[in-house]
Amino acid sequence: MRKSAVVARSSANWPGEVSHAHRARSAVRTVVLGGGVAANKALRSALEAACTGQGLKFHAAKMAYCTDNAAMIAALGYHQLKAGEIAGLYVDAYASAT
Repeated sequence: MRKSAVVARSSANWPGEVSHAHRARSAVRTVVLGGGVAANKALRSALEAACTGQGLKFHAAKMAYCTDNAAMIAALGYHQLKAGEIAGLYVDAYASAT
């Protein structure tokens, strides 16, 4: 069974966190970057350099697949509004791994 670690948070010290994650989980050998944030060329470059410095493999999704979800969210909102599904101002957003 392959072991993996996912670090999904914003931090001013993320290259150091790559190093920390590698030391803390010696089974981690590969870092994969995807999603809208992966379109950030400076982030891609810096993360690749940090991984190379730690002896980790680095893979980033092709730029064509690193898009922002704003258009999809807006389209869904349009259809929900059209169907009369309106939420109050009390609604909060929660991330989910499922």
